[in-house]
Amino acid sequence: GAANEDATTEDATVDANVNEEKQKELDEIRNTVAGAYEVYIPSMPYEKEQITDIFGVDASWYDAVVAEGPMMSVHVDTFLAFHATEGNQENIKTALEAYKDFLVNDSMQYPMNMEKVKAATILEEGDYIYFIMLGSIDDTIEDEGERLAGFEEQNAIAVEAIKSFK
Repeated sequence: GAANEDATTEDATVDANVNEEKQKELDEIRNTVAGAYEVYIPSMPYEKEQITDIFGVDASWYDAVVAEGPMMSVHVDTFLAFHATEGNQENIKTALEAYKDFLVNDSMQYPMNMEKVKAATILEEGDYIYFIMLGSIDDTIEDEGERLAGFEEQNAIAVEAIKSFK
């Protein structure tokens, strides 16, 4: 209710460590990535606390972020984009690799999502680190290798969109 709204407003006001120029750039990159897919599923933004709790990325490690996940738990589609603060690229990358490892090895996944999770891509572009788990493939494909390759190709769409942005 109202308490949450106040907290959010207050949080945004106090949050002086946001680099507005980098945030604007990440928002544009997110729109470029979303526009590269016929269907872009992530529609629920993650709050700072969730980014720390779920992905293990500390708020002091970045000064701009786009973090979106699926509305429904049957989906795993996730797009994370961080602009790392000085010296924190490796911290973010390590946290995202640990998150992917957790998804693949320790989390409960719907069987249809397993290859998508395994195909999750972590991209490092200078001070920017991305976690990409997007796209859809023909769900009649049953071969795990073909499914994995299909999801890797789907993630490559986002990688290309990001690289073409600059």
